[in-house]
Amino acid sequence: MQSATERADKFKELIQRQAAINERLDAARKSHRVEQAAAELGRAAEALRDKRDTALLHAATDVLLDDVEKAFKTEREPDLLRRARERFERVTAHHFTLELSDKTGFMARDLRQGQLRSPARLSSGTRMQLLLSLRLAWIEDLETGGEPLPLFLDEALTTSDEERFAVMAQTLSRLADTERRQVFYLCARRHEAALWERTTGEAPAVIDLAAVRFGASTPENRLPAIEPPPEIPPPGDDGEESYAVRLGVPLVNPRVDAGGIHLFHLLRDDLDLLHRFLDSWRIGTLGQLESLLASDAASGALSGRQTRQRILLRCQAARSWTELWRQGRGMPVDRAALDECDAVTDVFLEGAADLAKELEGDPVAFVAALRARRLKRFHASQTDKLEEWLAEHGHIDDAEILDREERRRLTLQRVVPPTRTDAKDVHRVVDWMESAVVS
Repeated sequence: MQSATERADKFKELIQRQAAINERLDAARKSHRVEQAAAELGRAAEALRDKRDTALLHAATDVLLDDVEKAFKTEREPDLLRRARERFERVTAHHFTLELSDKTGFMARDLRQGQLRSPARLSSGTRMQLLLSLRLAWIEDLETGGEPLPLFLDEALTTSDEERFAVMAQTLSRLADTERRQVFYLCARRHEAALWERTTGEAPAVIDLAAVRFGASTPENRLPAIEPPPEIPPPGDDGEESYAVRLGVPLVNPRVDAGGIHLFHLLRDDLDLLHRFLDSWRIGTLGQLESLLASDAASGALSGRQTRQRILLRCQAARSWTELWRQGRGMPVDRAALDECDAVTDVFLEGAADLAKELEGDPVAFVAALRARRLKRFHASQTDKLEEWLAEHGHIDDAEILDREERRRLTLQRVVPPTRTDAKDVHRVVDWMESAVVS
């Protein structure tokens, strides 16, 4: 009996609450507050849609501006700079490309590390290749419409290693053959003539100045034998993993620029093509491959247009995946990065680079160490400026770290493969990257 009474009281309470709610609804209707709320909701939704459209428009505009800027640089690029850049890419086996800055002048971009380097920061051999490329482009510009001028090079390749010497010798030999240009090369090292012959397949006309002037020459007037460089082994019957071990393929390190990714991680399903790039073209990384396929030599490296497009799509997928993996992690801090930052002057550069190396490039730990005055006389204002620069350039990233499937989804979204076959190719590249990433 008591439970029935309690239920009756509760039921009565619910009826009273319902009546109160109905009264409030009637009052709201009479005061038009419901209509006002609905109108406010509609206006808020419309404003939100406008914000979304504006954001999409800004994103599309940024992409369009990037495309226009790229097209402007390509179409308006001075012919002299274009020729120098193409020569520099070719003679460095697409390890470097040439850029011109309004502030710093000529800069070499390392296509494996994605970093800009001034000529002073290049090795002596690469710097000589850059200077030769610039001179050759300048000579071509001077002689436009006239006879090709002879070239006199005085020990220009003395500081180059044998591989660089070979590439430059081939370039000069082609100049002599295709442009009917005379090339005079003066050297103190007699074996350079042997290097030239081995590289080009033709013995140069050697004039021994000691013999001409003093009647003396090397014994029997014979050139020393030069051992050829070791050949890169073909895959043969090796499987993917076995061939990678034979080549000494490094793991994928997405904390650094994607240009340094070894081609094995893009061509695991075509080891013969991988070997051709490594052995015939001396191309071993993603950055070099992109440069080669963007050059006039692309059709010689890969004759089929569809094949070139497929390989370029793989490069794009690998770059996009690398950026997505790096989200929330940031890029390591090293000497090259610090050298680009105005907050670190030459006085502090070596000490800052040593500190960054000690902390294994961890950008957050590096900034914390600076605030703890680990680098003497480096002021707090400089640390603030450096921290801001590191955040702007992707070294410090507070974004959420993406999981494996989210990286895959966003890679497909960024690359936008045109066909199902291309989509499968992107999936394949993502799988290869994920399986080879360094721990």
